[in-house]
Amino acid sequence: MDVVNRRTAMIAVSAVVLAAAIAAGIGWGLMSSASGDPGGKVLAQLAPVVSALPSGASTTYLWKMEPTQDSCDGIAGTQGWSQVVVQAAFRWRRSPRALFAVMNGRLIRIGWGHGASQNSSPPGYQWTKKISNGTKADLTVDKESSSSLWQLDAVAPPVGRAASGC
Repeated sequence: MDVVNRRTAMIAVSAVVLAAAIAAGIGWGLMSSASGDPGGKVLAQLAPVVSALPSGASTTYLWKMEPTQDSCDGIAGTQGWSQVVVQAAFRWRRSPRALFAVMNGRLIRIGWGHGASQNSSPPGYQWTKKISNGTKADLTVDKESSSSLWQLDAVAPPVGRAASGC
């Protein structure tokens, strides 16, 4: 192999190694980022929604979830952070209107926008709130069909790149 060909081959191999290192660094940086919610600031703004649950309701579960790395569909390029979520299931035996009346007043007091009926069967309600990073959080409360079980979901986008393809 002459000097020119050797030099060309070395440049090509170096370029491939450099490109692989850059790609690995970007991937590692995305995967190793501390959080899709640095300091838990978004979750801290969603968590108070549980105070809106009526005192007569019995809570089945309550989850507060920080974002995780996800790609949803497994396709390259869709990797990012999942949403910030507060979720609860609870039993409420009184009317949907009574539930809305209790929750709407409590949610307005903690900064959520006036609730609205989703006009669905089974019934559901929704609220929104602008959080400190300028994004919008959504809150829904939906009744499971033909039971006294309701589900509350408060979700906000992550800080940083969100997973796509979901």
